[in-house]
Amino acid sequence: MVIIAGILGLATIAVPVQALAAPARSSSPAAEHCPSVEFIGARGSGQPYDTGGRFHGLGPEVNKMIGVVQGKLRAKGISFGTDALAYPADSVNDLKPSAFEITLLTNPMTLDAGLAYYYVHNVRKYMASIATGVSNAIFDANDFHTVCGPTVFVLAGYSQGAMVMHQVEVQLKAKHPGIFKKIAGTLLLGDGNRVPNTKAKEFGTSAANAEGIQTYLTPMGSHPDVPLPKTTANICNNGDIVCNFNLSHVLHFSASAKVHTSYSHCTSTGCTYQKVLTTAATWVGNAVVSRVLG
Repeated sequence: MVIIAGILGLATIAVPVQALAAPARSSSPAAEHCPSVEFIGARGSGQPYDTGGRFHGLGPEVNKMIGVVQGKLRAKGISFGTDALAYPADSVNDLKPSAFEITLLTNPMTLDAGLAYYYVHNVRKYMASIATGVSNAIFDANDFHTVCGPTVFVLAGYSQGAMVMHQVEVQLKAKHPGIFKKIAGTLLLGDGNRVPNTKAKEFGTSAANAEGIQTYLTPMGSHPDVPLPKTTANICNNGDIVCNFNLSHVLHFSASAKVHTSYSHCTSTGCTYQKVLTTAATWVGNAVVSRVLG
């Protein structure tokens, strides 16, 4: 990793806090319609921003998790609203290595150079839209918080969307502490910014020392752990190329990409979901209810 950093001068892709220029988003809330809880959800890699579709611009996985939490709020009479984050979300197929890259990665003499090349030509492309997502999410949270001060937030994201929400929390803590304190729960599914032995509550089959793709391929210490571990669910299955990255998963891309996209299976007639999504969302939902009801 030191060699890779030396070759590329790699630094974290976490976007710096910028002026809060208005991105495309849902309309600002009216003060008289402020809910107790506002959800900000970010769909996963390659999923369409279909706000009028059956997943409401959230993708099936995030829509499912948010729905579970909202069910717990509804049962307690707690009001809520939902903001589907507008941002580009490139396909996980960006991470598929070329034949040339496989040649580099399977030769011990060229392994370091191969990882560096793979980062530049595949991983950077995959993560290019994350900066837009972070900027838009911070704008949305600030906009809502300005009008609806008492409202608390639940953040949820899948794949690139999980990386967006991870980075949003880090930036809010550093630059917008008032908003940061209003985060009541977080759901990170397939987080490419996951650090080994995260303090977040872990769900799924991945090992505790698993790490995300960006964390693995950039200098040690570049990516902080989640800043709200007591109310953050980290969801990752063993073999997931994004949140449980290693060289073997690159070389067996089809299998590891399949793990990453297997948390739900949808057809024109309906969807099935892995139980881990409901389990994690139930845990976060309990935390949110406790926060709202005191």
